[in-house]
Amino acid sequence: MKKSFRMFLAAGILAFLPAMAFGESNLSEVTQFGSDNAADVSQTGNTNSAYIMQGDESVPVDGLSNIAKQTQTGGNLNLETIYQINQNNYAEQNQYDGQSNQAIIRQDGSAEGNRAYQNQGFGAYSVSNWAKIEQVGARNLSEQTQDGLANWAYINQTSLLNTASQTQSGENNTASIYQNGDRLTATQVQDGTSNNALADQTGSDHSATQTQTGVSNTAQVGQTGGANVAIQEQFGVGNFAKIEQYGTGNYAYQSQDSDGAFATTAFALQNGTGNWSSQIQTGTGHITHVTQTGALNSATVLQAN
Repeated sequence: MKKSFRMFLAAGILAFLPAMAFGESNLSEVTQFGSDNAADVSQTGNTNSAYIMQGDESVPVDGLSNIAKQTQTGGNLNLETIYQINQNNYAEQNQYDGQSNQAIIRQDGSAEGNRAYQNQGFGAYSVSNWAKIEQVGARNLSEQTQDGLANWAYINQTSLLNTASQTQSGENNTASIYQNGDRLTATQVQDGTSNNALADQTGSDHSATQTQTGVSNTAQVGQTGGANVAIQEQFGVGNFAKIEQYGTGNYAYQSQDSDGAFATTAFALQNGTGNWSSQIQTGTGHITHVTQTGALNSATVLQAN
């Protein structure tokens, strides 16, 4: 079963699906294959665009009981896109004010029972942000929130029961989460300018938390194996932190606070079981490397000036 729906809201056309439209030259297009899919579009403002595709024309049974919701309130030249295949997926996009923001959700392949949420812009200052979520697997949860200028956020989830969250405010921040496994958790929070955060998780039951407040900070986490925990906190200017974990049950913590006169660097490598590492840097020009191989090792580093 196929239902196609195109609204040129400037002409005031409204048909077939729940929708509200106010403003000028907004565009909404909904295409559905399969059965029991639901789409809800609400647009105000000017020259905003919203697209929903549910199901696959070549395999109509791949669209079943998916729900897609899009809201564009005020603003100009914003774009929302949702693409859902398989069944019982939920996708929600909200764009408030701002302009030239872009949000994309793709629930593809074997996607089933996934949840994805995107929120962009809480004022006219929110401009040219980009957010994308890709989910393949089942019962994954993703959430992205952006406010500011030219921020970039990406989440990719495969397999089962993974959770990812990204929050950005400020300008030119970049955040990426890759999850390939089961019961993985990653959280990224950025407030400032030109910060970069990357979390790459493979395996099961890992947790990664990255918080950046300041300018030009870089945080990277790579996890394989099972049940590893990584926490990174960066304040100030020009910090670099990296954690690599292989094995099971390792814990690594890094905290940096620098004024940027001379960059601080922290690196932790854990390969084994039950290792514990803490690195705390305050001031400028510090460098710390911790390497742990084996089991139940413990290391604490404190640097200050």
